[in-house]
Amino acid sequence: AEMVSALAPGAQVMTTAGMMGTVAVVAEDELSLEISPGVFVRMVPAAVAKVIEPAPSVETAPEADEAP
Repeated sequence: AEMVSALAPGAQVMTTAGMMGTVAVVAEDELSLEISPGVFVRMVPAAVAKVIEPAPSVETAPEADEAP
C-alpha cells in the first residue's frame, strides 16, 4: 500500500506482468500507464510491482525559465 500511494505521473514502473512504462494519470481506483509513445493502458494500482524511478519532484525539477 505504501508503494501504491507513492505513484505519481512521471514515475517509471514495472507491473506484476513485467510490463514497464511511465505513469501518466493516477485516479482513485486505476491508473494510466504509457507503455510506448502515445500508447496508454489502464490498470489497477495493485498491478504495479515496483517503482523503477520515482516521479520528478517539483522542488528538484529545473525551472522553465532557467537557461540550460
